[in-house]
Amino acid sequence: MSQIFSSVERERYNKLLVIDGHDGCHVYSKGKKYLDSISCLWNKNLGYNDEEITEAITNQIKVCGSLNPWISTTEINKSYAEALLRFAEYLDGNVYFSLSGSESIEVAIKATRKYHNLNGNDEKKLIVSFDKSYHGGTIGAWSISGTQRRLFEPYSPLMGGHVFIPFIHDKVTLGFFREYVKQYHKKTAAIIIEPIICYGGGFEIPKWVMEEIVSICKDYEIQIIFDEVSTGFYRTGEKFAYIDLGVRPDIICLSKGINNGILPFGVTIFKNTVFEKLSTTDTFEHFSTQNFNPILTASAMYVLTKYKEKDYKKKVLNLSTLFKQEIEMQLAPYLSRFFIKGLFITLEFHNIVNHEVLMCFFEELLCNGLITYVYSNDTNYGITLVPMFITETDEVTAIVNIIKKTYEEMFKI
Repeated sequence: MSQIFSSVERERYNKLLVIDGHDGCHVYSKGKKYLDSISCLWNKNLGYNDEEITEAITNQIKVCGSLNPWISTTEINKSYAEALLRFAEYLDGNVYFSLSGSESIEVAIKATRKYHNLNGNDEKKLIVSFDKSYHGGTIGAWSISGTQRRLFEPYSPLMGGHVFIPFIHDKVTLGFFREYVKQYHKKTAAIIIEPIICYGGGFEIPKWVMEEIVSICKDYEIQIIFDEVSTGFYRTGEKFAYIDLGVRPDIICLSKGINNGILPFGVTIFKNTVFEKLSTTDTFEHFSTQNFNPILTASAMYVLTKYKEKDYKKKVLNLSTLFKQEIEMQLAPYLSRFFIKGLFITLEFHNIVNHEVLMCFFEELLCNGLITYVYSNDTNYGITLVPMFITETDEVTAIVNIIKKTYEEMFKI
């Protein structure tokens, strides 16, 4: 029995891969090679075993490996903040450095509520989110996550002051949001938006719908928070989904692709108008000891430099086209639903209609050497592919081939 207190289900813990090596798009466990089709946990965009990022971290440790953010900062923190804001096209904005995507959400929740308080609208507390959304594993992030609510019950009560609405994607759901805002705008601080519902199965907000949401929020002084923890840094093709949608959110949350998953790191970006209001008081009341750690920013600066060296938008979109062609050619007869945006892909199958069958399929894929991700809710059961940007053409084919072979063997087709 392991002494590690893990969030993995007890029945699966003994099946965990014990990793003893990795390179490129592969990990190794007890002599077996696995093709990773989900970028570790959606965060290793540039692949495994990058020695240069290790060197960047080591060099920063020699200069300053930790600091007391109450009394000090470093040049790397200042230069990374400016570089990230320039890359994000928010050069007049400001950033808060934290330790995860979940914490970046916590920062956003606090910031929007304090903003309205300082603006003289102390009633504006409610955070609106979608019924299919997922925003992280801390109490605050859980509280505004709409998916898998039954799993949260043993930990209740969660944070109050949140409202769930249907995912806004058409005239009907947009009309619901418009009516909600008319009734409750005086109490509503912000709407938090995943531009693509990722953990919930891959659902996208159309651009025309997003334009209407922005217009409604502007009319009623409701802030827009974009959760780009999963979609940021070219995952969907564009640098960030808000650029693709033509939106300038008030607050943006980032994490997964930020430093190739090498160290815990999250960032919250504030539009300048938000920061100006927040900075009218002495402090912003959020803090943990390792926030602003310069090793984290050094790792992120290295990865940001790598992103700027190549045309990753073109690379991601080319790979996306390859995946789409392979999936349509090999898996089309077996699919009940297929979503792809950049290198975020979800697949639902005719014969996989409940969680138990889905997990059997996942385990069989793993046995056949392919690492995937699963999603499961009341209406959708499928696998998610979140491939690395370094995936080669033959690896694209291999991923789809393994899925096809496993499905046909499992269902005797």
